[in-house]
Amino acid sequence: MKFIKNFILILLFILPISNSFGAMVTFVDSFQVSNGTEEGTDRAGLADNTDKEIGGVQFNDDGTKMFVRFFRDLDGGADPDTELYSYIDQYNLSTPFDASTGTYAVSCELNHGLVATTGHQPFDLNFSSDGMKFYVANRSTASPNSDKNFVYRFDLTAPYDISDCSYAQRTENLGNFINGSQAGDRSALGHGSNRLQGVSLSNDGKKMFTMMSYGHVLEYDLSTAFDVTTFSLNLNGGMDLSSDTNNPQSIEFSEDGTRIFIANHTNHKILQISLNAPFDTSSYTVDGAVAFNTSSLGGVTQMRTVTFSKNAVSYTHLTLPTNREV
Repeated sequence: MKFIKNFILILLFILPISNSFGAMVTFVDSFQVSNGTEEGTDRAGLADNTDKEIGGVQFNDDGTKMFVRFFRDLDGGADPDTELYSYIDQYNLSTPFDASTGTYAVSCELNHGLVATTGHQPFDLNFSSDGMKFYVANRSTASPNSDKNFVYRFDLTAPYDISDCSYAQRTENLGNFINGSQAGDRSALGHGSNRLQGVSLSNDGKKMFTMMSYGHVLEYDLSTAFDVTTFSLNLNGGMDLSSDTNNPQSIEFSEDGTRIFIANHTNHKILQISLNAPFDTSSYTVDGAVAFNTSSLGGVTQMRTVTFSKNAVSYTHLTLPTNREV
């Protein structure tokens, strides 16, 4: 059975003590999340032509659970096509933070009939610090400034247990709240290179950060912790990383909030930024980037996300098949 190019890499990443980007990166292992050919899979007992595209990944605190966001085509291309219906799959890990020991457990369907399938893509994934909520960045693939660029929240009844996930809330269209910060301005969000692709929250839930496809990181204040309906753009924050990124598709903070890591889909690099204050983008330094499309790192291409274990010694990285459309 052919090994599909949808896989996860566990890589050692020793964070530098200084602000330099003198990181040591070592390829460790890979994990097959889909079987057969790209258009035919029997993973998790699903029918052929099911799994299409993978994205955001997260761990629970002790590393015994891993969560992966999938696009899944359940109707084989019917009209309307449900391939853009997105799910989070949970894998139980027999060895903490070792993705190669994962077994499929359960899924959470993200759309829940709340939004039309055409023109939207639930994309990046981030859990609250207590594991009782998760957030999804929804990017628009429709006409410019259509109301499809937003962050929405799902609530759980037990920490990191997605078996009973429920939709809670969503932001307004973020296309109306992207200009005026120190990151600079941009035209209306919409199709192509101008859309929301990543989300992360501060540990206390009072700040939300979004990664835009054109290279801007935007900082939003939440007047009620973890409530994304109470957001307002922080005009003193934000970063213009357009010259340092290439189709960035996720944003991840270090545990103490003093570093940001961004996965770049097109140039296959992880970018590191140091912040002068935790979860504060008003003052920062771009440390540098590491390219992962080298033979020593498994020849990783078209990465979509990056996430860390709690001790920041290892992280997980998801990729797409190289011949799949962005």
